[in-house]
Amino acid sequence: MGNRIKRSGCGDVCFDIGPTITAPRAAVGGCLMNVWDFHPARCPRPRPGRRSWGQLRGIISSVIDSSLLAAGALILTANTSFAQYNTAEIGGVVKDAQGGVLPGALVTAVHVASSLRVERTADNAGRFYLPALPVGEYTLSVELHGFKPLMQKGLILTVGQKIDVPVTLAIGQVSESITITAEASGR
Repeated sequence: MGNRIKRSGCGDVCFDIGPTITAPRAAVGGCLMNVWDFHPARCPRPRPGRRSWGQLRGIISSVIDSSLLAAGALILTANTSFAQYNTAEIGGVVKDAQGGVLPGALVTAVHVASSLRVERTADNAGRFYLPALPVGEYTLSVELHGFKPLMQKGLILTVGQKIDVPVTLAIGQVSESITITAEASGR
């Protein structure tokens, strides 16, 4: 060790740190000591340009705080970005005249301006759901074998709107149809 060596008041050897230091001894603030014996109060003050244990702890704490703040901001912006879609939704339940659900009914929504056609089949509980529809006017039709087809015209969807369309099918022949012209209630 060709560096300048001196004894500090704490009894540890302090010197100008060079490239020859090996484990398990470590240099902390210009003081060479065993890592397991380190105590910040015993080590002499560091020379200018070096950081003390308290300063390093403060830096580490501020880095962690900044990271947590950035992660929180990312989570908040991710949640608010979901509300920026320009679509709407149609949902409902297909029932018969007695109030029983009709699974398997074919539900079709047609966007009047673009002729976009979206089809879904009602699930076992008679529910249907048409998500992410472009805004505008729609014609909704519902068909099921053994029932009169139903057509509802003039459904106007606006941005973010979720409308519930109650559908009641009457027993009849496929050649007969029921047409309703009205708006559905918003959910």
